[in-house]
Amino acid sequence: MQHERQKAVDTAVAEAAEAFGGLDILINNAGLGVVGALDANDDAQWARVLDVNVTGIAQTTTAALLALSVSPDTGCRSGATAPGVRGERYR
Repeated sequence: MQHERQKAVDTAVAEAAEAFGGLDILINNAGLGVVGALDANDDAQWARVLDVNVTGIAQTTTAALLALSVSPDTGCRSGATAPGVRGERYR
C-alpha cells in the first residue's frame, strides 16, 4: 500500500508541476489526530496518525524535491494542528 500511495503522490506532484510550469513551494498540512485520553486510543489509531502526519509528509516532500530543486525561489512548509503543536491537557 505504501508503494502504491507513493506512486500516486509522485504522479500528483508531477502533474501539478507540469500544469503550472514548475513547483516553487510545497505546503504540507497534515492534521489527523485522535480524540480523548491517550490510553483510550489503540495502536491502530496511533499508527494511522503517524502514517498520515509523518509518512505522508515525507512521501509528499520526497515527490516534490526534484521539482523544487530547479526552482530559483523555492520553499517547503510543514504544519500541524494546534493540539499537535501545543499539546492537550489530559482529562
